[in-house]
Amino acid sequence: MFDFSLTDINAENPSPLSLLYAFLVSFALSVLVAFTYERTSKHNSAPGHFQQAMILGSLMACIVTIVIGDSIGRGLGMLGIMAIIRFRTNIFQPRNIVFLFAALGGGIACGVFAFNVAIYGILFFCAVAAVLSFSPMNVHTRKISRLRLQFDDATQTGELRINEILKEHGIQANLVRKEMVYAGSSLRTTCTWEFTEPEPNSLRSLWETLAESIPPQSIRITQRDSEQII
Repeated sequence: MFDFSLTDINAENPSPLSLLYAFLVSFALSVLVAFTYERTSKHNSAPGHFQQAMILGSLMACIVTIVIGDSIGRGLGMLGIMAIIRFRTNIFQPRNIVFLFAALGGGIACGVFAFNVAIYGILFFCAVAAVLSFSPMNVHTRKISRLRLQFDDATQTGELRINEILKEHGIQANLVRKEMVYAGSSLRTTCTWEFTEPEPNSLRSLWETLAESIPPQSIRITQRDSEQII
């Protein structure tokens, strides 16, 4: 086995050569993680500058880990300082978070001068990510459609009719919300269904059938990525 560690590293007072070695290894490993993410995540979305954030985050994790060292007091102080920062970026996809943690983990390992763990760990992580990208578990992001209908339903049969129309078009929909408002002698109902994205022609045919059968006061269909549910 290759030994990538330096034998004369003093964790309490590391030499400039040791620091440079740690920074370079952390940078190289984070670039490898970012490259693997870019090659295996073509069908997934990520926040802007996500790859750049992985590289810079790995370097900062390395620096912070070196500064803390074995001191509990420094660790608690650093925890208090970092708690001031409020991160407002939402990362909807768990896979993106895993890659970010991989880059940070490599930086932390370099910060404690565990270069063998960092290098072999990141290489194994990237290899597994590459293999999974060609496996059936590489599921692409799906589109979730939301159908919102508002109609007068004095006899309360409109909802049943809409469910029948959805089944006729081969759409498996779930009723996620229902509102009923009495306005004078009429009952106004608003229902919302969610279903996976059907064929474009099926969606247009559904729109026309609903407009002829109910007819509703309003029809609204919106779409979003399935990853945004998380």
